[in-house]
Formats: sequence, C-alpha cells, structure tokens
Amino acid sequence: MSKSKLTAQCAAALIMSLASLAGGADQPASVAATAPAKATPPEPPPHFALCSACHPISADGANAMGPNLRGVFGRRAGALSGFAYSAAMRKSELQWTRETLHAYLRNPAATVPGNMMAYGGLSDAADRDLIIDYLEQLK
Repeated sequence: MSKSKLTAQCAAALIMSLASLAGGADQPASVAATAPAKATPPEPPPHFALCSACHPISADGANAMGPNLRGVFGRRAGALSGFAYSAAMRKSELQWTRETLHAYLRNPAATVPGNMMAYGGLSDAADRDLIIDYLEQLK
C-alpha cells in the first residue's frame, strides 16, 4: 500500500474517531446488550479513540493499519511480527517505556524521523499519561 493511500485511510479513520470523541458515534444499546459476558477490560481514555482509529488492541495480536498495541510495554519498536514497519521505525532501536511513549506520543516525527504514522502528536502530558496508563494495562 502506498504511503499516500495509507495516510488518506488513516486520516479518514481519525476523522471518525474525532466524531466519536465529540459524541457523534455512540454504540447502540442493542449491540452492548448482546455481547457475551467476559471479564471487563479497562476503559480506554477519550483520546485513545485517535489511536484506535489505526491501532488494534485485540488479544489475538492482529495488526491493522497500525501495529497491535496490546503488550507494547517493553517491546522493541518496529519488532512486532506481521507488521510492515517503516525502515525508520525498524532502525530506531527504541524500547517502549513510559519515557519513550511520552516522547513518541508528544511528537512522533521528531522521536522517529521518517516513521509512517500520520499523527501530529498530543501536547497535553496528562492526556498522554492516561493513554500510557491504559496501554500498560493491556498485557
């Protein structure tokens, strides 16, 4: 898939996520009522909707437009099997910790120049903390 097509698809997904943050895409009650009973996963923070537009968190490890974020803590950046990372991410030698995630979520392009993530960054440290806290729970 070309970078421009990937960027366009991710941009569309981000727009839908922003609509969700604004309250424009609530899940119908009938869908929630028919879901099988399972252990309740942690509730994602509101700004995680921007992440989930491209990144799955499924327990099966499936990737989507972005790599699966379940188990990201301690993982070497660009190393999750089955995802086609940019050369920049594969060569970054980052290991995902609170500190590296804060830096990357604040400014992905500055942290890993040449990466393919179509996201400008999240300036609010408290919002980044909420996302990182959530990711830390997904093991």
